[in-house]
Amino acid sequence: MKLMLLILRLFTVYSFVNRASTKSPTRLTAAVVTIEVVGKAGGGESSLWASGINEYSKRLKPHLTLSHNFHKTDEAQLKKFNDLLGKRHGLIVLDPLGLKVTSEEFATQMYSKLESGGNRLSFIIGGASGLPVSLQPHNLPKNDYTACLSLSDLTFTHSFVRLLLTEQIYRSTQIKAATGYHK
Repeated sequence: MKLMLLILRLFTVYSFVNRASTKSPTRLTAAVVTIEVVGKAGGGESSLWASGINEYSKRLKPHLTLSHNFHKTDEAQLKKFNDLLGKRHGLIVLDPLGLKVTSEEFATQMYSKLESGGNRLSFIIGGASGLPVSLQPHNLPKNDYTACLSLSDLTFTHSFVRLLLTEQIYRSTQIKAATGYHK
């Protein structure tokens, strides 16, 4: 019986990975990932960062839809977060105090939140003075569709964080598809 369950589990994982890595329309094309950031689009953004974001966004198109939403204030971002939370949308808040993860663990978290959020996931990046108090790690709701991760203990510009995050999202799709991009 245990052997049968193991074989069934392996077949399920193999089928999901294969489905996600083929060019068939049934893979994660319905998945929508959004980067929610306080600031203005293109505000002080280096053309180097912008071209990197565009490149990884193009590479992601066969796997998922990626978009960037800019909010003028922390309050506007907090309202959006609460709206998404009410819809049980997958949410990952980025904060230096969040959980430190490897790329593989990031991929696991991303796909876990995508699944629990009904193939919808948003990453939350705070404003110049950080996240609003209610979005800081110790105040986040504890549930299956929210998490708080750290990309680094270092401080980065919003543009660079968006580039780094976009690359990690792409890397996650490649880890899931076992393509060899991530070595």
